[in-house]
Amino acid sequence: MNVRITLGWLGSWLTLLALSVFVTEGMHYAATDADSGAMQTSLALSVSWLAILLMPLGFENRIRLKVVILWAVLVAAGYLVLSLLMGYSIPGRGGIHLAGGVLVLVLLLSALQTLIRCFTSSPGAGLTLVSLIVGAFLAAPVYLGVVAEQFSDRVLVANIIVAASPLSYLAGIVEFDYLRTTWFYQHTSFGGLRFEYPDGSLITAVYLVIAIAMLMFSARHNALKKVRKVP
Repeated sequence: MNVRITLGWLGSWLTLLALSVFVTEGMHYAATDADSGAMQTSLALSVSWLAILLMPLGFENRIRLKVVILWAVLVAAGYLVLSLLMGYSIPGRGGIHLAGGVLVLVLLLSALQTLIRCFTSSPGAGLTLVSLIVGAFLAAPVYLGVVAEQFSDRVLVANIIVAASPLSYLAGIVEFDYLRTTWFYQHTSFGGLRFEYPDGSLITAVYLVIAIAMLMFSARHNALKKVRKVP
């Protein structure tokens, strides 16, 4: 990397860290009982999402695999540094595991963005569509709680709905029961239902398989487009 590119990456990374702290602290500004698990999970989610908005793509505005991987590693390292500096966690395996979860989630979201960019030339439209898709999965326990309540005798239904949300993946890593915190208890049905958070290792494997599949499809699609352009 030349100096200009390096400074661009550094600027994006520092901006990511600053915004992530701002968003995390803002989410819990009025909370008096936010524990370590809540702060770690909120920071991990904020870092993962903002990483997609601030990903340095270079002057050609293209998403490359090596850029995605390097950026995901930097984001995960940034999360770990922030979590320790802000006192959200203490040195140990929990923080490292959640940093790994951030890395996997950034790879997944980047792969989704790469796939969507195959079908649209507008970065803004691509990010909007990514936001809608991620938001739909993220909020699944909120708007699908009524479904879980209708099938309250079937734990599998509730488990699938909970597992659909990336927030459950991150919270499960640090064993933070976010669905029984005050806000979620009041606005969803899960406070009174039987359910289990997804196994972190299983969801990690699923996310990686999905990310690889999307990246392979994107690469194949772009290769076919180049072939068609050749006279």
